[in-house]
Amino acid sequence: MVKGNYTRTESSARKPDEFKVWESCTIAVGFGGFCDAPVPQGAPISVCGRHLIKAYKFCEDALDIAAGDTSRPSRSDRYLRFEAWDRRVTREPEPMVVYYALIWDVVKIGVTARLKDRMTQLKVDALLAVERGGWELEYARHEQFEHLRAPIPRHRELFMLGDDLVEHIEALRAAEMASAQSGT
Repeated sequence: MVKGNYTRTESSARKPDEFKVWESCTIAVGFGGFCDAPVPQGAPISVCGRHLIKAYKFCEDALDIAAGDTSRPSRSDRYLRFEAWDRRVTREPEPMVVYYALIWDVVKIGVTARLKDRMTQLKVDALLAVERGGWELEYARHEQFEHLRAPIPRHRELFMLGDDLVEHIEALRAAEMASAQSGT
């Protein structure tokens, strides 16, 4: 959305770091309108005081999160977005895993670094097994169980429960149990 028409003429040529500042707020509101509140004199951007304060609080929260300081209460209504951003940006990357999830009567073989989030997103009936690995391992498993691929258009990661897939899942689960019992 653009406010007004502004065309540069020879007499209005500016330096490259200068830009047009409107006298009223250019924040879009409602259905195609603008805030139109007065812009404080000398403001470097065309935003009214109320919207500048909102932006300032938003930036304060972003800087606190980026610095790892979440002890202070949020000053904006955007804190939940920052929590999600903080998880993605500031934490160590989670290891990639290949998962085997039961969805109705087929098994989805997929890959993710955020298993809990992915299972919630997919609304799986059961998580059958997990093995460490990335895209290459997922591709290898798709090739290994190609003969069991479900005949469902546009769903290339769904497989029927064949004996060899069930055996593979059971072997992964047994290895996981053995690893848990040995403490490694």
